[in-house]
Amino acid sequence: TAEAFASTLRDILGQSGEVEANGEVPEISPDMLVPRPTAALRERYFGSLEGGANTAYDDVWKVDRQNPDSEPFGAESANAVRSRTSGFVTYLE
Repeated sequence: TAEAFASTLRDILGQSGEVEANGEVPEISPDMLVPRPTAALRERYFGSLEGGANTAYDDVWKVDRQNPDSEPFGAESANAVRSRTSGFVTYLE
């Protein structure tokens, strides 16, 4: 359950030295552990190839390798995907 997971996580944080300035382990409530949808982690948009056969994605990835800022077939660039997802990870940290 979420409460059991939160309790275990509090124990781990306490043992790892992750404590607040006053020496207490930060409180982790179960509602903090409920997944919430975010557009930052959505799948890559593949432009005109969206919804088509996934074998056509190789054509996009081939261009990505040469220029990660390109937007072949109107697809989201590889660098835009990296920026969007890593920005969310940084936010979580």
